[in-house]
Amino acid sequence: MRKFERGYRVQHWEGATPPDKLILKGKRVYLRPLALEDADNLFQIFNRPDREFDWYYMPFGPFNNTSQVREWIGGLEGANDPNFFTMCLVNSDQPFGICSYLNIKPSAGSIEVGFIQVGADFNGLPILQKQCIFWPRKPSS
Repeated sequence: MRKFERGYRVQHWEGATPPDKLILKGKRVYLRPLALEDADNLFQIFNRPDREFDWYYMPFGPFNNTSQVREWIGGLEGANDPNFFTMCLVNSDQPFGICSYLNIKPSAGSIEVGFIQVGADFNGLPILQKQCIFWPRKPSS
């Protein structure tokens, strides 16, 4: 097998399976599929007039009321790309933000993580560090 400068050529590539809408659990944070039931909590954590700049680069929001959040979530129903999650604290089940998988390309085996929005009260907490990133881990030797 010919070695390339950055590794080996992938042999017999057949693509990847798109992600399911599962609950993903970390030590401090878990992600659950975004649902209409999250609208009230998300509106409360994102309804900060002093934080409107949080939405400058998002294709949705800011939201003026819970109905707008519900309408936005409802418009995502059945969508697989983007695939949104509500981010919650393990110790309290309290939602603190949203994130998504997007630009999912199974044939290329690629996926992006984006549309990450965290409530202002949660900025700076040590919850979005290595512990809540769901990277595959190397097996122990």
